[in-house]
Amino acid sequence: MSSNANDLVIRRFTNDWLIRFAELHYFEPFDLPNNSNTEVLAHYSITSKYTAISPLFTHIITQYTPYLYYNFNFYVKNDKIADNKLHGLFHDFTLPTPKKWNVFISETCRIGDLTPGTVSWLAKNCVTFYSRDLRISDFAEPIINTMTTYELKYLLNSCKFDRKVEICAILTDSIAFAEVCPLVAHCKDITIDVKNMVFDGNVANVLRENQLCPNFFLLHELDLSERAFLEMLDYFLVLPVCDRVLSFKFVKRQPVSLSKAIAAKYEHAGVMFLDLILPKSPFYTCDIHTYEQNGIPWVKISMSDLPSNLRQA
Repeated sequence: MSSNANDLVIRRFTNDWLIRFAELHYFEPFDLPNNSNTEVLAHYSITSKYTAISPLFTHIITQYTPYLYYNFNFYVKNDKIADNKLHGLFHDFTLPTPKKWNVFISETCRIGDLTPGTVSWLAKNCVTFYSRDLRISDFAEPIINTMTTYELKYLLNSCKFDRKVEICAILTDSIAFAEVCPLVAHCKDITIDVKNMVFDGNVANVLRENQLCPNFFLLHELDLSERAFLEMLDYFLVLPVCDRVLSFKFVKRQPVSLSKAIAAKYEHAGVMFLDLILPKSPFYTCDIHTYEQNGIPWVKISMSDLPSNLRQA
């Protein structure tokens, strides 16, 4: 390879590295800029000390650092992004040019009324969210959110969220729970109500491998064997005792014998019952609330054939 060719490769590699450096430039995640009185949907440019290095750095930083948008909440609906809801209306805006990454920074990102293609529109326009809470749920009942597995994984991979994740959707194709769990395991508040999610007999192992330790864990559309479900409860029973809510809803009614086996597990673990409501007929839902008081672990358990009332608003 000639010296000129080597120089070209080095320059190309250096340029690509600098572009990626600019795209990943540090920004303050949850602090509004000093000029926060400006229109909330205006985009902010990153002020970078690296622009002083050279004209090349100035050009790269200006050209490729992402647009930043700050607000308490952001909403996505029908290929539109809005900062607020007023009387049910969305106040949307147009993404700026030139095209580069758009980072929406907020306490909560709420994505609803999805149809296949909406999230793909976000990906195509280089949109991502940096929030404490990510809520993929409809703005009204019943759930009509519909998305592809690619779109779900794009949101969970590209969006940053550290406190709460809520996924209420219908997938156009199936996805394994084992693929989703690693992407949400860091959250303390987890809601997964997804049709076409596949559970196998190794759910307990998946939870263990990802060290899931939530305070609130809602898992609906469950299609598990009795043995697999009880093994999952074994996993939660060995976790440190804290104020924890578990809510499960099965696809099919479960036999009364399973409810007795659930109660027996907590009794054998030495947990005191504050409330125990066992069904007299096959049941759909199982809600378990554990907490500690004066060093003593307590539990409330209820099962019924009615929809769970623990899904958070």
